[in-house]
Amino acid sequence: FGWEGDNCERRITRERRLVRRNAEKLTSFERRLLVDVLVRSYSEPSDFYIIVEHDNRYSDPLLHPVFSPAPVHYFFVYLHRFASRSTLFDSESDCRKFGQLDFNHNGPVFLVWHRLFLLLWERALARIAHKYWKVENFALPYWDWIDATECKICTNDLFGAPGPLDHYGQRLDPGSVFHNFTEYCSEPKKTSRCYGCHVNSEFAKLTRSWNSKVMPTTDDLDYVMSFDRYYSSEQKDGLPCRDFALAVEGYCGPPNTYKGSLYMHNFMHNCFHGSMCCSASGTNDPLFIVHHVEVDRIFQAWWIDQAPHTQGELPNTGLHQRPGHSRESYAAAILPAVRLKAMYRDARDLGYTYDAFEFGRRGRTYGTGRPHAQWNGRSRHSLDSALVQREMRAANHTAAAPAVGGGGAAAPQDPSMHGFHLHKPSLEFDL
Repeated sequence: FGWEGDNCERRITRERRLVRRNAEKLTSFERRLLVDVLVRSYSEPSDFYIIVEHDNRYSDPLLHPVFSPAPVHYFFVYLHRFASRSTLFDSESDCRKFGQLDFNHNGPVFLVWHRLFLLLWERALARIAHKYWKVENFALPYWDWIDATECKICTNDLFGAPGPLDHYGQRLDPGSVFHNFTEYCSEPKKTSRCYGCHVNSEFAKLTRSWNSKVMPTTDDLDYVMSFDRYYSSEQKDGLPCRDFALAVEGYCGPPNTYKGSLYMHNFMHNCFHGSMCCSASGTNDPLFIVHHVEVDRIFQAWWIDQAPHTQGELPNTGLHQRPGHSRESYAAAILPAVRLKAMYRDARDLGYTYDAFEFGRRGRTYGTGRPHAQWNGRSRHSLDSALVQREMRAANHTAAAPAVGGGGAAAPQDPSMHGFHLHKPSLEFDL
């Protein structure tokens, strides 16, 4: 990624970088293009096969597993679940005892693993955009959910409006092209520590309903962006945050305000009932894509502002590191193999950027290249005074260190298609 030419010998110039844009600001053409590409990805071959995981024992590649071809969307849903699940032990007791592994969540590689995952998914969708629309610079959009109280992109011309209830749950509106889409990987109907993509033996349907419409705020963003350490070996789940990585993922939070694994990225998943709720099923919902592109936008803004001054970096293997959560680890489930440290860098070096680094209704701006002034793990921005005083008191009694972007095969001509280039030599991004 970030290079072009027959032998990847030229770094992509600034003018040729992909630009990821706000989904709410897409033109009518761009909306039709995005939806069409996503729909086609449900049937477009991916050139990959997946192992059917109905049964833990026969999911073992050495025990005559069943292979199935997977369209593009199915493949990426499966890939995400494969990387996040533990070993599929045959016995439930072994699952309870050893089923703790997660190679792409709850640790320092969450951001870099998902960055690579999105780049690969974006490239696969870009091939579809080029094949059917002759678009050469397709890029994924983001959903700016900071300060949001409703989902403005949950409309039938984008990701689908709410629909009726049935035995699957709340479906999308029949007027949405995603209404009858399949949920390929699911959460188990019975509690289990280790399970594969096809744990329920049959596919479900895409469902989505709201659990909460109170989404992360500018104050939450300020808190996350205040950390100049990417990672701290002292960080533990549930404690006040000590580093950026776990704060933006959502496994820690501000002093006296954190409740469970419900902050930032995690909180957004937990705003939903249905497919989007959980790691096994979340990727079935196309909202997953724009949600995670927003998380990557936050990561990139932090990188621009803080990385030159960071006191911690993507850690190497050590005593306190979970398997797979180090810079020298290969990204789990992804082939060809890529070391995670390849993603721990400025996104511009990987061939893409964002249209803006303004967030939320208040228009908070990051990604300016200036480190954020620190105060007890908080940013320079003024917060509600009562909250500030409360957290000052809490900080004095905790061990938390100061935080340090329709259809038809022909390419339509549309005056609103200014964001895309047609009929230009295609870019090839290779690792």
